[in-house]
Amino acid sequence: MAKRASQPRVFLHYVPKWWAFARKLGTAMESEGFEVLDPFLETLPGANPGKVLAKLLEDCDSMVVVLTPEAEKSRHFKDVLSYAAGQPRFMGRFVAVIKGRVLAKAPIFSAGSVIDHKADVGRTAAAIARALEARKPRQTRSLSA
Repeated sequence: MAKRASQPRVFLHYVPKWWAFARKLGTAMESEGFEVLDPFLETLPGANPGKVLAKLLEDCDSMVVVLTPEAEKSRHFKDVLSYAAGQPRFMGRFVAVIKGRVLAKAPIFSAGSVIDHKADVGRTAAAIARALEARKPRQTRSLSA
């Protein structure tokens, strides 16, 4: 999908085992108006995956993670969550999509939204859009005479 100026950029984080689900979710999120930054799709052969990951995290407005039992066991997955938890810009701009039986005890979960995926990906993407919309910083209005 081509990037539009007003399109929010969302980093999509998941473990490789859930690639097919993440692609469907990413496509549904694009239909909701997001530009999805997916490190598995953005890393070209021969590229440094760490540099690509760092650049995508730097460029995104918010983060969506697919939390699965496999993700809870992944050190890399946890490292990215730890990074996000230390970034003030992700507070309130973080959504965890729960897929399966998980504990979801990372500190960042209390600062974002948690969606239990039981529906189709379109409904989950719509729930993500609502969650991120509700957490947009409030605009202040100038009162001039």
